[in-house]
Amino acid sequence: MNLMEEGLTLHADRLHEAGGEQVTFRRGSSSVKLVAAIGSSESEEQNAEGETTAQLRLVDFIFKASELKLGGKPIEPIRGDQIIRDSGDIYDVYPTNSGAPSVYNDGREVLHRVHTVRRVQSQ
Repeated sequence: MNLMEEGLTLHADRLHEAGGEQVTFRRGSSSVKLVAAIGSSESEEQNAEGETTAQLRLVDFIFKASELKLGGKPIEPIRGDQIIRDSGDIYDVYPTNSGAPSVYNDGREVLHRVHTVRRVQSQ
């Protein structure tokens, strides 16, 4: 690990200590507990003609990429995955208009930002 990666890792540690919360990342019947900082981003939905039909505010979960493993193997978030907060709220992984459901938050791929939408619970 070089000096830049060490600095980014230290930054990620401090971010999660100061503002992180424990969440569960779930894919099917497999899950892993992670500490994530919460952020947001915006996306647009467009129709076939390219006209914007909806503006979306996404909830982003930012965590250390090295911690996202299922069955001991690193994975990339995909549509259909879920993130569950301790409150019980469920967030579905949701691709932005670029098609990507997640991005690395830095050039060294230390922090992973996963875009989600909150699932509305029926009463």
